[in-house]
Amino acid sequence: MTKRIFLSTVTVVILSLLFSILLITGVLYEHFEKVRLNELETTASFVSESVEQNGLSYLEDLTDSSYRITWIAADGTAQYDSVQDASEIENHADREEVRDAMENQSGVSMRKSSTLSENTIYYAMRLPDNTVLRLSSAQSSVLFLLGGMLTPFCFILLAACTLAGILSYRVSKKIVRPLSEIDLKYPEKADTYDELSPFLQRIAAQNREITRKIDEIQKQQREFSMITENMSEGLFMVDRDYQILSYNKSAMQIFSMDPNVTY
Repeated sequence: MTKRIFLSTVTVVILSLLFSILLITGVLYEHFEKVRLNELETTASFVSESVEQNGLSYLEDLTDSSYRITWIAADGTAQYDSVQDASEIENHADREEVRDAMENQSGVSMRKSSTLSENTIYYAMRLPDNTVLRLSSAQSSVLFLLGGMLTPFCFILLAACTLAGILSYRVSKKIVRPLSEIDLKYPEKADTYDELSPFLQRIAAQNREITRKIDEIQKQQREFSMITENMSEGLFMVDRDYQILSYNKSAMQIFSMDPNVTY
């Protein structure tokens, strides 16, 4: 029972830890995704104002940016891209975020990479001249984040398992100790869990009934012995194989049986 309680407790702790880590990772990932999108929106507003005032020269003067910036004409052709030559970029008119920006002032989309190692968030906003300014940022996928957390996660899991093992062992011993100290001869006197009281009361009642039956059988056996020992006739009791089970004094006298010999 101790082993079963120990294994059950450890299993519950490990499963709870795994579920908690996955849940926390998912919640944090969604939170950081919203934070990243807000940063894109704020940066896009700032860049759009600068582009309206200085045009393409502002974008060309940018030397460092945490985001990929693409300036798209009304027909979907790229006029500027901070990563790739604009002339080599295909038409973006059919891109979800660009299409939404053309229709609704701004648009957001997320596309997964083929390697599943990162996702890219796109935020596009329409400028007064009907061109579209799009900013994008790469974000590690949940699987990639979990992979990066593998080493610390293993240490946490090992520490949790060790602590759970120690606590489970002590708790299981504490749970089982009152049960192992029950005196089945007097179970009603045991100081144990209240839930076991009906069960222990039944055991006590059965013990009393068994004791009463034994006393009754012993009394009948004594009466039978007194009757057979005072009989003048010899009496043998045998089993189905004709083996002698018992006999009285008269039988020993009649057949001259030696009282020191077992028949």
